[in-house]
Amino acid sequence: FDDLRTDNYSTWSKNMEVLLKTRRLWLATSGRYREPDYVDAENPTRAEIKDWQDWWETLDAAAGIIYLCLESSQKAHVEDFHSKGDPEGMWDKLKATYQQRKPITRFTAYDSFFSIRKEDAESLTDLYSRVTRSMTEIRNLRPAHFGLSQLNEELQCMALIHALPRPEYNNFVTLLFFL
Repeated sequence: FDDLRTDNYSTWSKNMEVLLKTRRLWLATSGRYREPDYVDAENPTRAEIKDWQDWWETLDAAAGIIYLCLESSQKAHVEDFHSKGDPEGMWDKLKATYQQRKPITRFTAYDSFFSIRKEDAESLTDLYSRVTRSMTEIRNLRPAHFGLSQLNEELQCMALIHALPRPEYNNFVTLLFFL
């Protein structure tokens, strides 16, 4: 699957989760893989030391796979977490960056959604899949309290954005994106 770019988080995150699960690294990424306990932290047994080393190696492996699946421009978001071997921090940072539940993020997703056009050699099935993925991304960006009246307001803003001629209305369009 494609590396993470600025426009494919929804698809990338699902594929990455599946990859991490198949490598038995998802628990380390989702925060459910805890550091092993010691009976006596001052005098750990060989088994406890091995458990601790395995724990660190698992965290490093998960962080490494996530890092490898990012475009170069996206790596800056998680550099600190990667250097610490913190796949959970990496995952949370990427989610916070790309799944912000704010109007501007939804407006950008709406803009992409309404810009979808059938490619020359594209089948209707593939077109439908792109439309469905785009709609799923929009749904994922909605806050829990999102209702029909809020959708109506956002669609009105999108209609204005698409109706205004450019470049003379660029500043106003930018303002609408930040409402």
